[in-house]
Amino acid sequence: MRPGVAAWFRWLWLAGFLLAASWFSWFGLPLLSHLLAWAVPGLATGPATTKFWLSAGCTVILLWRYGIPALLTLRRAAAAIQARHALASESLSGNAQPDLG
Repeated sequence: MRPGVAAWFRWLWLAGFLLAASWFSWFGLPLLSHLLAWAVPGLATGPATTKFWLSAGCTVILLWRYGIPALLTLRRAAAAIQARHALASESLSGNAQPDLG
């Protein structure tokens, strides 16, 4: 890897991250706040009413777009952390297998 690539890529990554965060705060947060302001009164009516089920269904469908990517990202991050801890505990205990590949 050339040393010059890492120097500019971190700034590109940071700019992209800031752009994505600002896009979410500009468009996503107002949408979620309006969705919750609409859904909470409907969900407070109780499961015996049609308004509750309409609110619950629409909320699930609309939050699916934000929830699934977040869930998949968190699941992958948790798996990576577990693998890192397992590797660290094996190397500390001396049970690490040599890499013959």
